[in-house]
Amino acid sequence: MPEIISDEQEVVPNEQEKRITELDNKLKQIEADMMAQDHRLVPILYNFFFKRSKYNDDDPRRKATYSALLWRLFSPQTVASAGVSVIAILGLLLALQANNLLNKQNKKIDLQNQLAEASRRAILVTELSSISNKIDDIKPEKDGKVRVPKSILGRIVALSRSFRPYQFIVMPNEDAFSTNGFYSNYQWDSIKTKNVKSRNFMNWFQGLFFDIDDGSEPLLIHKPLSPERGQLLIALSNSNIANFNELADLGPDFSSAYLSGANLRNAVFDGLNLRSSDFRAAYLWQASFVNTNIDESDFTRASIIGGSFSGSVNSKFLYTQLNQADFSEAQLQGSDFSNAILFDSKFFNASLDGVNWNGAIIDQVDSTTCTWLDDQVKIAKTFRDRVRWVLVKEYPQNHPYLDAHSLYWVIRPQR
Repeated sequence: MPEIISDEQEVVPNEQEKRITELDNKLKQIEADMMAQDHRLVPILYNFFFKRSKYNDDDPRRKATYSALLWRLFSPQTVASAGVSVIAILGLLLALQANNLLNKQNKKIDLQNQLAEASRRAILVTELSSISNKIDDIKPEKDGKVRVPKSILGRIVALSRSFRPYQFIVMPNEDAFSTNGFYSNYQWDSIKTKNVKSRNFMNWFQGLFFDIDDGSEPLLIHKPLSPERGQLLIALSNSNIANFNELADLGPDFSSAYLSGANLRNAVFDGLNLRSSDFRAAYLWQASFVNTNIDESDFTRASIIGGSFSGSVNSKFLYTQLNQADFSEAQLQGSDFSNAILFDSKFFNASLDGVNWNGAIIDQVDSTTCTWLDDQVKIAKTFRDRVRWVLVKEYPQNHPYLDAHSLYWVIRPQR
């Protein structure tokens, strides 16, 4: 006969299960309280991202992960620290804005000072006009040239010495100033990259606190030059003076002359001091620089056809067209002919030590060999660093004057 279990006997296991459930809930609650009270960031993040998914929606530990994270992010200490940081950042931004305004004000003051200086020098331009009128009144000789009397030559010398190089104002969008050498690297990079097509929020925000040039503001050239000396030279070269050598013997000062973009066809500068002058993008057809000091001058992107150079010529000829230019007897130590075009140019008895030839183009390739470098060793006065350079066949890349699909002989450093 089967044994009958009474109700009193069934109560014991039910109470045990209930007791176990209560203990389990208490353990979960204790664990949840500990998780909620944890202020360590790493355990809080670990519980939130890895343990939370293991708990049911009604599990107190799941809620504890939320409350711990919220308390960690928005506790009074965190809020206070964040508030102090925000106030500090705002103070820094306000200081940057004030500094930016001061910089702009200082630039405007510099511009005003330079304008005042330029206006004082402009008074001497009336003397230049007077000298030009005097030369125009001289009756030309049979060959069409004019012989200028010494009294006027003396006025020219005095006027050239009265002019002084200074920093004048240019606009970034002027083509004559687009070649390198005028602005500092930072200025020119800002001009190239800050022609903003659309004024988005980031540009606006940066403009509040930083001095960002958008290419519309006038700038001072970083190298002092004299436009007046350049104007005087242009006027003299167009006057067709017969006794120009007498003027050179009197010692006029044309250093730092600004001649960028000038048309100097058949100009004669023999014996003059043109040190640190600017000939960028100038057109020099049959110009003569015999025994002329053009040290530290800049001929970048100039077109020199049939010109003659001798004397001290430590200058820059970057991307310069030198067709049939004659550098015989010239002192070229340290000159830079990077990416220049040297078609039919002569360097007889010239000093070529320390010249930078990298990228200089000799001629189009019409044969398998080219002996130009070796030929220069034979005819140059000094060319001790010839071993540094080799001739290679190349297609010019992004050259402003040459066909990219034609093959040329190019000078490159020896590897």
